[in-house]
Amino acid sequence: MNHPQSQQDFPQQGYPPPYPAPTRPPRHVALAWVGFALGLAGTVLIPVPILNNVGALMGVAGLVIAFIALFGTKPWLAGFGLVLAGIAIVGTLAIQKQWAEELDRIQDQLNQDTEQLNDCADQLEAWNPTDPSAPMPDCEP
Repeated sequence: MNHPQSQQDFPQQGYPPPYPAPTRPPRHVALAWVGFALGLAGTVLIPVPILNNVGALMGVAGLVIAFIALFGTKPWLAGFGLVLAGIAIVGTLAIQKQWAEELDRIQDQLNQDTEQLNDCADQLEAWNPTDPSAPMPDCEP
């Protein structure tokens, strides 16, 4: 007795499985990472005297590179790079302004101390220790 074969015994004919949707080729991914790394390095160097100038230059380079990378496939990474590069530039300028003001204050204090020491030296030069009636100079530290 011949039984009709079920549909499972025959291969299905029809359409092939769909292809995955095409993806955009990665664009400017390396630039996004470089911009992020330069911004991060510049931010880390903010509190280091002298080297923070290099950090500010890294920030400027990172700013340009991250801006270009904004139009690529990782704009969020480029955005972080932009923010860090901006912090590196602004932070370096702010801390250098603070240090310059502090150095000016120290220089003013040293100038005052030097003037006092010179006045005291002039008084000591004019003082005659052999003359008992000559008052001893009053030099205050």
